[in-house]
Amino acid sequence: MHESGQVEVRPFYHRLIQRLRKVPGHKIVVLDSAYDFVRFTGKAKIDEDAVNYFIKVVLQGICDLTDSTLLIPWHPSQAG
Repeated sequence: MHESGQVEVRPFYHRLIQRLRKVPGHKIVVLDSAYDFVRFTGKAKIDEDAVNYFIKVVLQGICDLTDSTLLIPWHPSQAG
């Protein structure tokens, strides 16, 4: 997630979508943690519009495309 609001999806995003689409029915997916799934550049992490866009468009898009519910703890990883 760039400071400009531009989203750059990486190969994992596409693999996740493909994998979830193969599983029939509704899914509950845990991505632990958000900071391992998304990288914010510049001031995007503190830019309310960028964070809002990530949640409401990118994450909701995964739910819509895959008939899934996402649970994503919003804490830094131990490694970070």
